[in-house]
Amino acid sequence: MIPRICLDKTCSMYLKPVYCERKQFLFHVLKKSTETLVEIFNEHNIVKFPEELNRLTLVNLLTDFSMESLANMILQENTHKNSDFHD
Repeated sequence: MIPRICLDKTCSMYLKPVYCERKQFLFHVLKKSTETLVEIFNEHNIVKFPEELNRLTLVNLLTDFSMESLANMILQENTHKNSDFHD
């Protein structure tokens, strides 16, 4: 099993690696509203126009981006950009 991290700051699984199958994490993401998914993509700037994608595409993208190695890269990139902004 691959460790996954939820990129939703309001989620209890945020920043916590969880070992599960892709299908299990997909069900976790499916519980989130479309608006929440769009907010997550906009916040992390990982999809250029998420509001133009359909719900299933957003769910699959977030599920794939949740793999620990990718999620950590996204979170580090976002942290780096925020620290540059505040300097």
